[in-house]
Amino acid sequence: MRKNIRLADQEGELIALLFKRQAELNSLLELSRLIHSNAPLEDLLEMLRVILEVHLQIPAFEFFYKKGKSFARLYGFGIHQHSEIAIEHDLQFAHLICKVSELELTESARFQEYDYYVPIIQNNYLQAFAVLNHGGVKPAVIQHDLNFLHTLLSQIVGVLAHQQLQQHKVERERLEHEIQLGREVQQMLIPQLAMHDEHLSIAASYQPHDQLGGDYFDFLKLNQDELMWCIADVSGKGIPAALLMANLQASLRACFSMTQNPKQVIRQLNELIWMNTRGERYVTLFLGVYHTKRKRLYYVNAGHQPALLFRKNEHQILKRGTVMLGAFDELPFIEMGEEELASDDLIFSYTDGLTERNSPDELLNEHQLADLLRPQLHLPLQELHQGLLNQISGNDQQKHLSDDLTLLSVRIK
Repeated sequence: MRKNIRLADQEGELIALLFKRQAELNSLLELSRLIHSNAPLEDLLEMLRVILEVHLQIPAFEFFYKKGKSFARLYGFGIHQHSEIAIEHDLQFAHLICKVSELELTESARFQEYDYYVPIIQNNYLQAFAVLNHGGVKPAVIQHDLNFLHTLLSQIVGVLAHQQLQQHKVERERLEHEIQLGREVQQMLIPQLAMHDEHLSIAASYQPHDQLGGDYFDFLKLNQDELMWCIADVSGKGIPAALLMANLQASLRACFSMTQNPKQVIRQLNELIWMNTRGERYVTLFLGVYHTKRKRLYYVNAGHQPALLFRKNEHQILKRGTVMLGAFDELPFIEMGEEELASDDLIFSYTDGLTERNSPDELLNEHQLADLLRPQLHLPLQELHQGLLNQISGNDQQKHLSDDLTLLSVRIK
């Protein structure tokens, strides 16, 4: 009689276990269906809740997903609820399903009211974990339920990872679109690369390090007798530098609309840049104004690489001026240089991307640069630029480009 009862009990347990396994299989199929139909995360978590409470009969549960250096609580119910757990190192938590009491870590004290810990590992890093209580008494049943739960959570984590990748992709595409628009606007602000009239020839070569550059050059006829040119380097790179570059272009032209005096323009530019950046950004700039009738150059070098003036077989370094713009609310001094020019004189100016082009650790000085330029001074200006770049970095023009690069040359007729 007792044997028959025992057999009946075993048969009942077997039938119940079969029903449970069938329910688990159905749950996995339904979860997979929701995933493939791109169901929202809320639907997946609701499905998880049903499985936990109805099929596994778990009374308390919390699920955490990695968010930066912390683990944010994604879902839970039961005896306690944490909001966010800060864990500095992924490997501090065990990578195997175990009892919470077996976690020999200070963080495990936060979960001492729970019985079990289920980690989700991706690429050898802890990506998510769950803590829970289980009402079962048979170790084999408990272990099976924990393994089943691990399978469910792994699928949900896969969905979360995919959603993050998609979000990053959308954000990256949006940023790339904005950068492209910014580049198009920046190209509109940059003048044509050459200008010729009866008094002089101007040519520029411009190679931004990134899609948006922080170098700036400009030339502008101020009146019948005067022409301005400048070259500048904005601190930093990317969007912030490009925005400041655009602001510089507008400010410079606005200043010259009020005065043609280089010292006054430099003073006003410094005030405007300081107001916009409060010393967090600065600009180096070489500004020249050429008077065609007097054949005189008036210039101010504001912390920029000195321009080189070539006349016959000699060169002169144009370094009179002031400090960089925007570093101080008021410039401590301003000196204006003045040079009398003659036919075939050439003024060569550049940004630091040129002197760093060969190697950031071995910078070219002004005299070395002059020695490289001198044999090519007879060439058209664009050929002069290309020949110099070939000498410095060879035919691989992009290999050594670690910064924006701008060259600007003016030849007097």
